[in-house]
Amino acid sequence: NFFRDVCILVAKRSAHVKTAASAIVYQDNANVLLASRDCRAIKRSIIPRLVCPEGRWGPGCKDKCRCANGAHCNPATGECKCNLGYTGTICDQSCPSGKYGLNCTLDCECHGNARCDPVQGCCDCPPGRYGTRCQFVCPPGFYGWYCSQSCSCQNGASCDPGDGQCLCPPGPFGEMLQNILLQCESSCKNSTYGPHCQLKCDCGDYPCDPRDGTCQCPVGLSGPKCQQGPNIFHFSSEMCILQQKSVVPVCRQGRYGENCVHKCQCYNGATCDRKTGKCTCAPGYLGPTCQHELKDPNSVAKRGDLPEDWEWRTRR
Repeated sequence: NFFRDVCILVAKRSAHVKTAASAIVYQDNANVLLASRDCRAIKRSIIPRLVCPEGRWGPGCKDKCRCANGAHCNPATGECKCNLGYTGTICDQSCPSGKYGLNCTLDCECHGNARCDPVQGCCDCPPGRYGTRCQFVCPPGFYGWYCSQSCSCQNGASCDPGDGQCLCPPGPFGEMLQNILLQCESSCKNSTYGPHCQLKCDCGDYPCDPRDGTCQCPVGLSGPKCQQGPNIFHFSSEMCILQQKSVVPVCRQGRYGENCVHKCQCYNGATCDRKTGKCTCAPGYLGPTCQHELKDPNSVAKRGDLPEDWEWRTRR
């Protein structure tokens, strides 16, 4: 009959046959067929197989699966089959750095500390790198994510491909440039110098060179810390006086006022105050500009021809 034929066929060809002392059991995904070892005593019905719902396993589906991160649980053994990107007995661990794929068995090929996607192995490039495996550094003049930003460094300074920071050389750069010093668009502030402005100047109240820390002394001062200098020295075409660490220009003869822009109006050998422009008359002269010659006041007074500014002169 039908069941006997099935039993014989299964017994000969099926890998699903299990032999016991008195029976042959055929089992597929949905049914169970029971028969004697010689296929003579066959139960004439197909017994529905019990299939555990998702999340349960074991006889009677009494056991609860412990698989994490969406892993599949074998209903017969409870064994977890991990999704891509996870590993561990219960699939509770993400792939470690440098690994990806099924059970995290594949090696990532990302460069420059780039993050590797644990599922497909795709490289997530950090700022400053690009390429399918992040194997390329941004070309000169560009920086940032996917090298999408343009550098703004000037005067030959290089640009960090990651954050765009200008990298100033600390001093003479290269044999071809000899003694030419390069500097960035913006100098160090707050009395600092060196790469990334990380070093502190040692120049007292004076600034220092942002490249090598050399003190930048005002005109007339010298020394490693600008501690040397005469009291009086020449400043361009004018004369300067050192007063309390500041340089004060003093006008040359014939000029006065701020920056010596005014011309003195003193005559007949008079001297001019270099700050206010007032005239100090030579003996025998008087007036605001010393333009009047002074004779014997008494004799002049008698003749009534004293200069009109004589009264002003005597009240000074």
